[in-house]
Amino acid sequence: MTGSQMQTRKPTQRLARPALGRPNPKTIQRAFEIWRETKAKECVAFFLEGLRTSKADTRVAAMYALSAVGPPTLELLIRALREKAVQQPALHLLSDLADPKAKPAIRKLLDQPDFTVRRLASLTLARIEGHAAPEEAWGEREVSVERKIPSLTTIIHGTWAEDEDWWRWPSDFPRYIDSIAGDFYKGPNAFSWSGANTPEGREEGAMDLIRWLKTHPAERVTLIAHSHGGNVVFKASELAAPSGIHISKLILLGTPIRDDYGPNLTAISMVHNIYSEDDPVQLLGTWTPDLEHHIRGDGRTLPDGSQVQNRRVRTRTDNPHSELHTVELWRRERLGDILKTPVV
Repeated sequence: MTGSQMQTRKPTQRLARPALGRPNPKTIQRAFEIWRETKAKECVAFFLEGLRTSKADTRVAAMYALSAVGPPTLELLIRALREKAVQQPALHLLSDLADPKAKPAIRKLLDQPDFTVRRLASLTLARIEGHAAPEEAWGEREVSVERKIPSLTTIIHGTWAEDEDWWRWPSDFPRYIDSIAGDFYKGPNAFSWSGANTPEGREEGAMDLIRWLKTHPAERVTLIAHSHGGNVVFKASELAAPSGIHISKLILLGTPIRDDYGPNLTAISMVHNIYSEDDPVQLLGTWTPDLEHHIRGDGRTLPDGSQVQNRRVRTRTDNPHSELHTVELWRRERLGDILKTPVV
């Protein structure tokens, strides 16, 4: 190397950080990977920008990232909470998390109508209490069989619902389920699938569900599946190797009953099929986009048996398919009793 080259060379050279573009789940994950290597403040700013988007998955990804960043940026997370809930007088306590009133103040935010506030509060609590590690935020940390928990309940959403909030903790419906079951999954790596209205999309979702259940092992698993989410579970029960997964209780909500999907009852102990005669979406779901009709029976009910119970409920709104996953209907129809019933 010549003297002139030595004089012009900078002492240290850093690789240019790639442009991240607009916040979305993939760019936020990339920013998170960059942050883990560089601790760049620009990445944290990018996560905060993601909180302001209209897409639910992007907001949740940003929340996951912020919760995983941990104590060095906890103040930024608290600031985001302040921006989303400026009318909450108790928020001044959040600047001092050693204050015994801090955690109760954050817990009060779980009752806010804004989902983003509730999710941020939930993840902040998880981080403060030491339940959320960075690896868990992106599903990189597998749980061994030795760490199997006693029970687990979660929701499998249906077609085109991957960006919706109703099935995510801490929305109203999951919180209602948890008030009865006491074991709803509250971690940052909740199961979701593409929501594509295709056999390939549901099969891919089934394979993802098998992997998710194996990395979140529990002695007793309860799945609440809405619409085609039920057929994702059916497909998973068909694809899973013997003893690969076992579902103690499957609660179907308006699942289209088709001849190309069905429960493998060696992998599912009990199926509770909840349906409404006024639900047109359930019957529309028995058709494929190519207009092939795959209806089985009446399209609403499964053959009754010792492991299958069909239950008709009365819906009262103009959107009966979505009404099936509301707290109001579950209370009115006493569906919570299903969660209390032990599986023999």
